[in-house]
Amino acid sequence: MEATLDTLREKYLSEGAMLIKGELEDQAGNAVELGQKVALRNVDLFSSSLLANRDIHQTIKTAIRERSENIRRIIAATAYFIEEQKIKSVDEVMQRAGEALQAYDRQRLANLADAQKNLNLSYATLSAIVEIFKRANTAVIGEITELGQADNDAKRIEKTKLYLKNAIIMYELSSFVIDYLSSFGLAGIEDLKHIREEVLADVKKGQAADEKLERDLNGVSAGIRDVTLTEIAQRKIFRQKVVQKWNETMKRIDGQMGSTSNAKTFIKDLTAIRDNMRGRIDILNIAATTNLVQSSISSMDALATGLHGWELPPLDETAARELLGMGE
Repeated sequence: MEATLDTLREKYLSEGAMLIKGELEDQAGNAVELGQKVALRNVDLFSSSLLANRDIHQTIKTAIRERSENIRRIIAATAYFIEEQKIKSVDEVMQRAGEALQAYDRQRLANLADAQKNLNLSYATLSAIVEIFKRANTAVIGEITELGQADNDAKRIEKTKLYLKNAIIMYELSSFVIDYLSSFGLAGIEDLKHIREEVLADVKKGQAADEKLERDLNGVSAGIRDVTLTEIAQRKIFRQKVVQKWNETMKRIDGQMGSTSNAKTFIKDLTAIRDNMRGRIDILNIAATTNLVQSSISSMDALATGLHGWELPPLDETAARELLGMGE
């Protein structure tokens, strides 16, 4: 099952990276064509500059905005498809588990499942955008390298146009990731924290009630007293399991929050790389820019490594019952 999920993840990430690269290739190609018709410097061909330029027709600006929205949809779809099997398995398990429960517990079960699915999907989206950024940039470098040495005029012109187009792609991709990371937040955390507070409050009340019951056993016959004390001890063990399960879950969530915070620290690195790219686009220094992109890929590798391992495992019935203190 795990191997299948890894294979699907690889498939969807590769497809997502190519789709996004395709969107950006169209945008960059149109920008290069526009630059050949209108007196624009290379640095004026970036989407932010075109959107701010009053002389650019509204249809061009609308197309730029639509492509940006398409990129967001592709990333969201990639993340969903990666998580789809886990989401389906959780839904099936929660449906089976909920059949024997009262309405109140069914609702708590649904709230827990929804909160965890939202958190997992949110984290998967962050992971997907990091991986897609790496793959799309790597593909761009491969294209520049594949063209080889420009040993004649036609080849030099072709390579210069390819470089300009790909420099725009890399700039736009960096800008998108910077904007995304700047506003990113994990969904579902507050809902999980609220559920945890409710459950731990119930655990505390139950523990207090059992402590009172234990004190009130003085004078009760030995047989009933022994049976009651045994059940109190069993309930105490189960409550400890509930607390332990929540501690494990919150540790993973803290790890996700830490990874998210680390991701935001890469914003400065990516901004420097992007802005340096902007400064070099007029010079068309292919080797220097390729080194810049390699630096950004290395940064993303480090970020991807930090994201790995903090994913919450899909809920199963045992875990859900433990987290909600529903008994075994």
